[in-house]
Amino acid sequence: MNKHTIKIIVKEITWWLISALVAYMVLSPICAVIDYNFLGFNISLILISVHFFRYILFFNQNILLRKKWTKFVAFVLLIQGIIFVMSRTHYLINLAENQLISDFGNLLSRVELGMTETYQLMRYLKEELLLCAVSASVMMTCLIGRIIYSLFGFGTEKMKNLLHSHTVLKTSQTN
Repeated sequence: MNKHTIKIIVKEITWWLISALVAYMVLSPICAVIDYNFLGFNISLILISVHFFRYILFFNQNILLRKKWTKFVAFVLLIQGIIFVMSRTHYLINLAENQLISDFGNLLSRVELGMTETYQLMRYLKEELLLCAVSASVMMTCLIGRIIYSLFGFGTEKMKNLLHSHTVLKTSQTN
């Protein structure tokens, strides 16, 4: 393997380790108490947040988003992803309003939680769901913006020419 390939592999491993660490830190208080039914969804939200943040920062290094057709497909899928995340999160927040732990999973211990512990767990669940959903949606929206920016090149000579031709066309139509 050459140095470039090793560097790419090290970067990938680093980002996946960061994602795993963030997911562990966020979800360990929940998983320590209940057998969480929506663990996969929450891990997905955390992965989306971390990796899409990475894609936004290092957009030009992303192999998948180099061609225009893949950018268009990503644009469409990201819009659908935002809608899915928000609708699923709305469903889970409504479940959290019931204040029933059984809606989210079974208790790991045989001892029942008191009202205070149940309230604190449900409050943490709600806040964690909102944080993960909003951060994933914001990252998807920012990635959409970054894709649009790369397609149209705002601030570039191409965009200036487009705007100039539009204003020239508009002024010629008014005369």
